[in-house]
Parts: sequence; structure tokens; C-alpha cells
Amino acid sequence: MCMKRCWAAICFVVVFSATAAFPQDEITFTGGQETVQKVKNAVVSISCIAKGNIVGYRRWLPRENKTGVGVFIDKKGYIATAYSLVRSMSSITVKIAGGKDYPAKIVAYDQFIDIALLRLNDESVEAPEALQFDETGSLAADTKAIAAGNYKDGSANLISAAVTRLNRIGRSVSYIENLIQFNAEVVLEDHGGPLLNQDGLIVGINVSTGSKRAGIGLAVPADMARNSLKNMIENGAMKYPYIGTYVREINKGIRDFNYIDETLPAEGLLVIGVPEDSPAKAAGLNFADAIVAFDGSPVTSYLDMHNLIYQKTAGTQITLTVVSKGERKNVPVTLGERPAKDVFNVQNFCRLYLGFDLAREGGKAGAGAFKVKRVYFHTGGRKEVSYGEGDVLAQIAPGKPYGIPEPVREMAQLAGLIYPDSILYDGDEFGLDLFFAKTPGGFGNRVIFRGSMMKTSY
Repeated sequence: MCMKRCWAAICFVVVFSATAAFPQDEITFTGGQETVQKVKNAVVSISCIAKGNIVGYRRWLPRENKTGVGVFIDKKGYIATAYSLVRSMSSITVKIAGGKDYPAKIVAYDQFIDIALLRLNDESVEAPEALQFDETGSLAADTKAIAAGNYKDGSANLISAAVTRLNRIGRSVSYIENLIQFNAEVVLEDHGGPLLNQDGLIVGINVSTGSKRAGIGLAVPADMARNSLKNMIENGAMKYPYIGTYVREINKGIRDFNYIDETLPAEGLLVIGVPEDSPAKAAGLNFADAIVAFDGSPVTSYLDMHNLIYQKTAGTQITLTVVSKGERKNVPVTLGERPAKDVFNVQNFCRLYLGFDLAREGGKAGAGAFKVKRVYFHTGGRKEVSYGEGDVLAQIAPGKPYGIPEPVREMAQLAGLIYPDSILYDGDEFGLDLFFAKTPGGFGNRVIFRGSMMKTSY
């Protein structure tokens, strides 16, 4: 996903190194032609047939067939790929080296890092070759790499790549905070394939390739993918520890908001949502608390929290150091198991995405039944005079081009519009028009909300 097809790497053939031809580039492995062939034998082409619909803005959209890539990770026939490639597909077909097609099934998946584990329906079929994950952790920016793309002329397409950035935040791609970004001539049909080093080891699984900005891909790092896939094979699922907070980085993440609190520390994570029935809620964390340390280790960024929490397991008690209304305190939290879906409630929808609390007035449904109780921040260039505390939320409409205003009768209207599963998967942003009035049934002042669907939760 990024800008344009850009560079061509010139690789020189050295002793014990062989080259697989690709236009404008040379693909070299330190193991020579033997490694080239091993990689090509391990990489598979995946074709998915879709049925049914996906929910868009107040409309049903037909699901689309997809093609992508996977890789055998052991000789028993387990295949790693991107979950977003095979998600909700009615049938999956895998083409292996030599050109033979086999029906396949999803054994397990990890939606939080967008990784799926497949296996051929005929489990007696062994993989021609299997690739191992790199365990050295030596990947760095500017490292040369090879992306394994979809089949051309009956064999896997090897694409010259260069790692350009580590610890890339995922946005709509996945929930993790340390994706590998790489430059390569990748396209959508290369989605799900492995990113390799010159030893032919997997350094990442490509979860986003050439969709909006051709020429750049994003990959889940080898250590995360390996750990998840190992748990899927052994336990049938990957389980994550969970606190239950939605956060923004104080030193940069709240610049989007005109949120002023003189008691906030200079650095840390601002809590902007605490789902019901979460460990954080049980521990007493609230909106506007600032998390500054995890078991004594300072926390200033998403990645800090990410690296600390994923060293733990569900059921473990940890201690968060929190600044609440200027008071610094240690809060014990017993980690839970991350639910399959984020447990938002509507108050968190409003607070997190729209910047205000909304409450029902009078206890009954109907136009004018909901009022703005407190405004926390104004985002997206909106003026503070456009709405305020006490204003009635009179009408609601999805953003262009589908919106038709209608009275706000239930909180579920908001939830249905801005819950992430109601937004097209490839979309980074949502659009929402709300109409605020001073009195129930009054003329609504239109406020256009535009915002990122990125949510960082732990």
C-alpha cells in the first residue's frame, strides 16, 4: 500500500549465489539456485470464491472473489497466509508447485494480526517444500528482502524488495503496532505471501500489498506470525492478554483533538474509552486517565504498551501506573483474554470517535430523546460553536454519498454506522453527518464528522 512503483535494486551475483530472473531486478539467495527452487516449491497460489454480501453504509455490497498467496510452513501441509484474503469465503483452492489444485480449509485464524492457518482438505498430501521463520531478529530498515508473489508461468513470482520501515502502525490492516513496511512491485494478487531474507527464511507475512498505493507492502513480523501459527497448530487458536482500554499517545496522538487538561502528564497514553465488562473497567480506569507505566516500565507510545502486554498471559496480574486528575497511583489489573470482537459500547463510540458523551433524556425513544452531556474534544476542523452541551441530537445520516437524514431514535443507529465491522474493510475513514438542535424537534445544525477508523486498544 503506498505511493508508486519506484525503485529497482541492482544485485551482483557472488560466489554460491544464484539469480532468478525478474524484469529489471535480480533476485539472489545466498543458498543459490537450490534456495530459489525451495522457495518456489513452498509458495502456493490461493483462489477464493465468495458468496453473500458485506455491510456498507446502509447498503449491502456483494462479496468479491479474491486471489492471493500463501506458504507451506511444515511438511504436513499447513499453510500461512493473510486472514483478510480468506475471511468469509465459501471455498478456497490452493495451487501448489507443479500446477495441481487442491481444495483447502481454514484451520484457525488470528484476526488481530491478520494471519490465517490453512490446510489442504486431503491431509495425506505433503508439502513439496516448507519454509522456516527467521529467528535472529536481525531485520532492519534498508535490509534487502524478497517478496513471494502470485504465480506467473506456473511458478511463484519472486519480487525484489527493500525494508523501508519497522514498527509501522497498522490502521485498518490489523491491530498490531509494529508492521514491517517494504518497497516492492507488489499488487493485490500478492496478498498473503511471505517476505523473505536472502537466506530464504520468512521474515514476515504480507498482510497488505499494493491496494491503495501500489509499490509498498506491509508484513506481520516473523516472531509474531510464528508464535501465533504455533499456537493455532497446537491449541486451535491464538489467545491474547487484554486490558480493555482505547488509547491515544499524549505527546502526539491527541494533537488531533482540542482536548485541554492541565493535569495530564507530558507523556503517556490517554484513555479515551473503557469498554464494559473489561479488566480495565473492573480495575476502575476511566476516560481521561493517563497510563504512564506498566509494571514499572515507562509507557509513552503504542509500541511500548504492545511490547509489554504481549509478554504476559491472560490471568496474570499487572500494575498500571496511572495519572488521574493529577493524582499518580498504581492500579492492579488482572489481564483477561481478548474477545474475538472489541467490546465497544455506544458511549465509547461517541466519546472515542465523535468527542462527546450522549445520553437519553426522559427514558423514552423518539426524535430529540438524546442530548449531548459533555463535549470532550472537537475534531476534524469542527468549530466549538457548532454544537455544545445540552444540544439535542436531532438527525443522523451516513456521510456522502449515501446519506439520507433521519430522526435519531435509538443508540443502535450510531453503533450501526460507526462500528468498524459496518465500514468497508478497505476503508481508512468514516463519514457521518449529525444534526444538532437547541430543542427537541427544532431545526438541526448540520455537523460533518470525518475521522480515521484506526483504533488502538489493549
